[in-house]
Amino acid sequence: MQIDLQFDTSTIVTAISLLVLGGILSACTALGTGRSTVVLADTPAPNVYHGDEFAHLIVRNGIRLIGLQNKSPTNESKWTKFQTERLGGGSAATIDINVRDQSNTPPLDLFNIETVTASDVAKILTDHALTPEQKEALLIQLRDNFRGMPETYSRLVSHGADAKGNLVYYYFPQVTIDLTGTLNSAEPLDRFDFLAAAIRIPDGVNARFINFSPKAADLFDFTLGQLKQTASATASANASNKATVGASMTNKPTGAPETSSSTGGELNYGGSLNLALSDELTRDMKSSLEARSAGILHQGQVFLVELRSNEQKHIAGTYSFNVMLEVPADAVKSQSGSTTTWTSNPKVTRIDAELRVVGIVRHVVKAGRTGTFKRIPEPLNDTTFRQVVLRDEPITLWQFTNIPTAQQTTDTNLTVYSNVDGASFTVYDEKTGEVLDHGSGREARLALSTPNKVKIVFTPAIVGSDKPLALKAPDVTGIKPGDKAVAIGSYVP
Repeated sequence: MQIDLQFDTSTIVTAISLLVLGGILSACTALGTGRSTVVLADTPAPNVYHGDEFAHLIVRNGIRLIGLQNKSPTNESKWTKFQTERLGGGSAATIDINVRDQSNTPPLDLFNIETVTASDVAKILTDHALTPEQKEALLIQLRDNFRGMPETYSRLVSHGADAKGNLVYYYFPQVTIDLTGTLNSAEPLDRFDFLAAAIRIPDGVNARFINFSPKAADLFDFTLGQLKQTASATASANASNKATVGASMTNKPTGAPETSSSTGGELNYGGSLNLALSDELTRDMKSSLEARSAGILHQGQVFLVELRSNEQKHIAGTYSFNVMLEVPADAVKSQSGSTTTWTSNPKVTRIDAELRVVGIVRHVVKAGRTGTFKRIPEPLNDTTFRQVVLRDEPITLWQFTNIPTAQQTTDTNLTVYSNVDGASFTVYDEKTGEVLDHGSGREARLALSTPNKVKIVFTPAIVGSDKPLALKAPDVTGIKPGDKAVAIGSYVP
C-alpha cells in the first residue's frame, strides 16, 4: 500500500496566515498588556525621617527604574526625554500636610451666641443689682469668651496618684491632620496612583498616638471586564456490513438443450451514533481596592495614612483625620495654708515630629486600547511611567500652653450642720471677737486658723411663702477647731 501526500504551497501559506491572524486578533482583545516603569525618588534632603516606611520607594544601589508585571523597565534616557517634554523638568506633583492643634485654634464654623448663651444673657439682664454699665461689661465679656473659645478643650484624665500619693492628670491634646496632593501636569490622563503620609514621634519623646478618626477603611469594588468561555464535545460512530452469496448450476441432459439456473443474496448491516455537548460560561472579572486606610504603628510612635486610586476612583481634594495624643505628666504638691494643690506638669512641653509624605504619579506615555475591529481605550494596556514624589520635613504636633492642670483640696477643721436650707451663720473668735468665716446651708465645712475656741452665731431664717415663719437657732459656743469639731444649729419658731 502506498499513500501520496501532496499539498499546494498556497494552501500552506494560507493556513499560516490564518494562524497568525488569529493570534493577532486574540492579542487585540487581551487585558493587562500594558508596560509600566516605576521611577524611584532620590533620598530627600534633609533626610529627617528615621523610620523605614516607604524606604522601598527611594533609589538604592543606583537603581532608579523598576519594571512591573515581569517586564524590564524602560531605559533612563527615555524617561529623561519624557520628563523634559511632558513636565519641563519640574516636579510632577505638590504634596503637603497641615497639622492643626484644636486646643489652640478657634472653631471654623461660627455658632449663634444668642442661642447658646440665652440663659446667661437673661440672667445678666434681669439682675437688678447691676448697673447698665456693669451689664454691658458682662455681656461683652461673655461674647469675647465664646469668640476666643478653642475648637475643642484639652482633654484631661486622672491617672490616680503617683508613688508619693500626688494626684496625676495626663494631657490628651487633639490635632487635625489634613493631607493634600495637587498634580502639576496639565495632561488629563495623569493621576495619583498612591498618596501617603507617615508622622513619627522621635525616639525618647515621652508621648504617643493613641486614637484617631475616621478609622474605617474605604474599600472599593470595580469590574475589570467579562470572561466568556465555551466548551463543546462531539462523538460519532458508524458500522456497515455487506454480504453477497451467489450460486450457479448448469444442466445439460444427453441430447437435450443446455439449461442453467442461479441463486444469490445480499446482506447489509449499518449503525450510527452522534453525540454533541456544548457549555458556555460568562463571568464578570471583579477586583477590589483599599482606597483609604490609616493606622497607628509601633506602639503609638507612628501615624500612617495611605490612599490608593484606579481608573474608576481618583485621589483628589483634602483628606482630614482627627488624631489624639497622650502626654504623661508629673505631679508637684504645694501647700498654702489649709489648701493643698497638686499641679500636673506634662513631661514634654513640645512635640516635634518627623514627617514623610510620598506620592506616585501615573504618567501615560502611550494610551492602551483593546478590541478586534473597533478599538477602544483600555487603561490596563497603557504604557506608563510611575514617578515617585517624596519629601521629608520636621513638623510641630503640639505645644504646651503653660497652663497646667491643678487639683486642690482644703483641710477643714470645723463642720456646721443645721436643719433648714436657708440657714446662715458667722464664726467668731471667742477670745478676740474677730470674725473668722461665714457659712450657709444644711452642711458647711470650714478651715479655721486659730488656736482659740470659737462661737457660731446663726442668723434667723424665714421659711414658708403663704404664711412666712421666722426661725431662730441658739448660738453655739466653746467649740475647739479640730478634726472632729462639729457645731449643730437647731432652728425653732
